[in-house]
Amino acid sequence: MTLTYDCELEEEILFQLVPHFLPADNPQQSEDASHIGVNGGSEVFKETEAGYEALYHPEIPRPVESTLQCLRYQLWLACQSLGSREAIDETARSAGVKDKITEHWIKKLVGKSAKLKKIQMTNPETREPILNGRALVGPARKVVLQNITAEIASELWEWLLTQPEESYAKLALLL
Repeated sequence: MTLTYDCELEEEILFQLVPHFLPADNPQQSEDASHIGVNGGSEVFKETEAGYEALYHPEIPRPVESTLQCLRYQLWLACQSLGSREAIDETARSAGVKDKITEHWIKKLVGKSAKLKKIQMTNPETREPILNGRALVGPARKVVLQNITAEIASELWEWLLTQPEESYAKLALLL
């Protein structure tokens, strides 16, 4: 048990962390470990003899930093997704890493990315003026679209790093 101070209640409190140490086939343990569970790998692979067998054998233990790196990468993919989850889902499947909290932010980022794509890239009334010209075709147009995608991704990443907004607003009052 750990003694700590609750700043909202303005009193000392006790809490106890109870980590899962025992081996088990428990969905909650899988979720707590940011493991994708039996959802990892493609259905085609899982139906093969090797794929079925793989479901019942432990993999090499993954360091915490490796899991965090994979989750950060999924968030970055969501920033540059332009509304598509395909790359994010494929990364989660292939790495076997998926996190409930990260998923909350991925959904928000994918939605925001789709809106920004519509505003800056597809809506003729609001998109970047350079995209309205008929002279911009082929590789030159692709470069412009990649640059806009990179700008959208950077904007969303900066937004993500300041979430939740109300927590950051409170910091200004304390300083």
